[in-house]
Amino acid sequence: MRPRRLELTAFGPFPGTVQLEFGALDEAGIFGVHGPTGGGKTSLLDGIMFALYGDVPGARERDRLRSDHAPAGVETAVAFEFALRGEDWRVTRAPRQQRPKKRGSGTTTLSPTATLARRRGDVWEPAAEGVQEVGDAVRGLVGLDRAQFQQVVVLPQGEVEKALRASAQDRERLLSTLFDTGRFHAYTARLAQRADVLAGEVGRRAAALDECRRQALDRWESLAGPDAAGPVVEGQVDLEGLRDQAVLTAVETREAVARARRGAARAQRRLAAAELLSDRCRRRRAAADALEQVAAEAADVDALRERLASAQRAAPCGPALEAARTAADRLTAARRDRIAAAGPVVAAAGRLPVDAGAVGAAAGVLAAADPPGAGQVRAVGEGLRGLAGRIEGLLREGRTAAAAVATADAERAAATGHRAAAEALRDTARRLEEEIAGVEVDHRDAVVVGARVEALAAEAARRAAEADAAAAVPGLQAAADAALAAWRDATEARAWAVERHTDLLQARIDGMAAELAAQLAQGAACAVCGALDHPAPASCPSAVVDAAEIDEARVAAEAAAALADAAEVEREAALTALADARGRAGPGAEDPAGAVAAAAAAQAALVEAAAAAEGCPALAASLDELAAERDGTCAGAEELERLAGRADDAADRAAARAADAAEVVIAALGADVDVVDTARQVERLITLFAAFSDAGDAERSAAVTEESCARQLRAVLAGQGFAGPAEAEAASAPEHRQAEWRAHIAAHDRRRDTARATLSEPELVDLPDPPDLDGLRGDCEDADKVLESACSRLYVVDRAAADLGLLAQQHAAGLADLAPLRADAERVRRLADVCHGAGTARRMSLERYVLAAFLEEITDAATQRLLAMTDGRYSVRHSDERARHGAASGLSLVVGDAWTGVEREVGSLSGGETFQASLALALGIADVVQQHAGGVHLDMLFVDEGFGSLDADALDNAIVELERLREGGRLVGIISHVAALRERIPAGIRVTRTPCGSRAAVEVADLAA
Repeated sequence: MRPRRLELTAFGPFPGTVQLEFGALDEAGIFGVHGPTGGGKTSLLDGIMFALYGDVPGARERDRLRSDHAPAGVETAVAFEFALRGEDWRVTRAPRQQRPKKRGSGTTTLSPTATLARRRGDVWEPAAEGVQEVGDAVRGLVGLDRAQFQQVVVLPQGEVEKALRASAQDRERLLSTLFDTGRFHAYTARLAQRADVLAGEVGRRAAALDECRRQALDRWESLAGPDAAGPVVEGQVDLEGLRDQAVLTAVETREAVARARRGAARAQRRLAAAELLSDRCRRRRAAADALEQVAAEAADVDALRERLASAQRAAPCGPALEAARTAADRLTAARRDRIAAAGPVVAAAGRLPVDAGAVGAAAGVLAAADPPGAGQVRAVGEGLRGLAGRIEGLLREGRTAAAAVATADAERAAATGHRAAAEALRDTARRLEEEIAGVEVDHRDAVVVGARVEALAAEAARRAAEADAAAAVPGLQAAADAALAAWRDATEARAWAVERHTDLLQARIDGMAAELAAQLAQGAACAVCGALDHPAPASCPSAVVDAAEIDEARVAAEAAAALADAAEVEREAALTALADARGRAGPGAEDPAGAVAAAAAAQAALVEAAAAAEGCPALAASLDELAAERDGTCAGAEELERLAGRADDAADRAAARAADAAEVVIAALGADVDVVDTARQVERLITLFAAFSDAGDAERSAAVTEESCARQLRAVLAGQGFAGPAEAEAASAPEHRQAEWRAHIAAHDRRRDTARATLSEPELVDLPDPPDLDGLRGDCEDADKVLESACSRLYVVDRAAADLGLLAQQHAAGLADLAPLRADAERVRRLADVCHGAGTARRMSLERYVLAAFLEEITDAATQRLLAMTDGRYSVRHSDERARHGAASGLSLVVGDAWTGVEREVGSLSGGETFQASLALALGIADVVQQHAGGVHLDMLFVDEGFGSLDADALDNAIVELERLREGGRLVGIISHVAALRERIPAGIRVTRTPCGSRAAVEVADLAA
């Protein structure tokens, strides 16, 4: 990293904007930062640290970095430009701060911001945005976190000696970052993981063997019982012995099953013979019981035979009896209906409002007759028909009057309707007048709006373009994010490919350990670690890395680098497209929905104006149509008024006709008689008389039928030998009852014949006593239980023998596989312990061993500079002495004093000596890092104070060493109050303090002079 430019605005003691161009100091190589105390020299380093890491050294708060001298409207910001690996970068940050509100009084809080950009030609292209994202990106670029940056690049005031006095753990983290030795830690972790996996596999397989033995014992106990002891070999259960004993048990169990099966067959045969004899005895007893029951029922069956014969003799009399009863019932009902129909006729004749007395008297006489004569009935009917004719004529006159009244009412209603319709048409005419006025206003407005169509079209097109660009922003943002993610993945893939190439190179080097191991001798010191014991000398690795494999990894690394470069090009294209879309979208880029809404509103306004312009001719035509409709409506109202007058005249004529017809009815019936009601009463009287006449006819017909049925019944009874109807009815019975009697008699005869036939069978004669079936069934059940138990036992034994055989086979195979796996696990565990440091006397891990080698190079480089600074007195050395309390060793520092010949702790140095040693160590770190070209590029060094603790000679020596740094192309900055530094280092940055704040500017002396 090499600084290019620093810009501070309202930062620390600087109220305005300070711009420092470090490029002007490149030729000098080393420069100083001079100025009065409190002027802001250290604030320049704070600005660099805040820009890179968002924080500052010391106790200063990052949210209190704003200058107290700055105007309220100026916002605090820091921008730092630097070069790294041939590319220019710029990081810009602003802390959390207060600014006045744009509207009203008071202040508002601004959140911290950060951006990272890379130069492409003359354009700065964004690479990251956001405090967290920029912080991660800067740490990835620089390769150091803030604490490590302060130990090797920017040495803040009071913290120069931090790297010198750092603990072994902090020094390990710093060196691991500087020299990218994390792969050795990864090697160790992979070995430990492999050892854990192998140990877990050994444990799993051992547990599987234990489970196999446990299952075998369970199977054996299920076979031989819980207290049975199985064979044991060398303290373990003998699975093969258990299998053999199970096979013998299976043979014995099969013999027991055969014996049980024979016993069960004998019991079944005895039971079958006994059941056959028992069935014969049961049949003989059932036949004897049935014959006794038939003899007991013989008398009842004979009586039933006689009852059945009487019923069969009475069967022909049944239809005649039923016909005589039906005819008598019909005659009684007809006489009752005729008497009931006479009463309503008399009552209806008495209620007539006209002269109908003769009709009523005649109806009364007919009702008293039993039955009435046919001539009498016809005479009364003719009188009723004559009365109905006279009432019908009056009814026609009444209808004529009613029709005339209805006609008059209809004409008057029509007149009222015509007048109402005329008034409605006049209302319509008034409404049309109002509508014509409104359309005239709309027509004038449409003419005005139509004139703005072109301007609204241009506005709608502009808004639509902004909306399209705003709608594309999220997709382009997603594409930019995806391109950034792909670039990161490609960068990680490139790092992995480079790491694999490095790993293969390292493996190639590690393979040389076998050559060193071949030179070891028992009791002789190891050339690498110095140990006298060699418990595990390296052997030739199973997989030797050759040059072809290394070349293949190199080609893969180069391909991954090409893919990473392509991904970077795609990321830059995506960011360019995103920026272009944001520019075209304008303010809508942050509010796509608002842009779409504005475009929709503009388009709606355009559509409305265009529609208004297009509607002007239609509005003009509508005005003409409305005027014509208004004129037609007025004419229609006048015509309806004329129709209403004609309807009033027709109503008066119909009323006169109704009065003439009503006078005729009143003259015949009187003023109080309703002719319609009288007609209805006459019709009802005629209907009632007709019903009375029909009832008389039915009564006479029923009397004739009853006499005929009585004669036929007397003849049938005499033919069947019955004295009268009562005797025949007593002897008769329904057919279904006779069928039941016949079935009962037949069943009795069948049971008698069947019982006699059964008792005469030869096999049922002279039978012994019935056998004991329950006892024989119990014997069979016992034999079946014995057989079932034997079969179940055989199933269990066979399964146990098969399972034990399989378990014995699995156990033998598992034992054969476990031994080499356990040996491999122990070997990998020992190697992992050695790489982790647990297997060495100094508890030094593989990574710490490599870091110790780098630290030794650093101390060698630092010693060269420290000897020059201290006139050959002090040197710094890496110590791998064993640490106290069993801590890891290998990264300690001691200082050698050539005057006393004694090495001592770094804490025993004085203030000036500590500064010299710390400065020498920082310079040594920079030298070694540049030499190995690791993941960190140190092209600059800033030292803040500490030179005041040196005497003149020591100061001169320190400056000489710092000047040597610029020979390697580094830029060295020194912050100090020492006047001698100002004289020796003319180029620098001058800080000026005033009551209104400080200023800073670059001063470059004439180096040629």
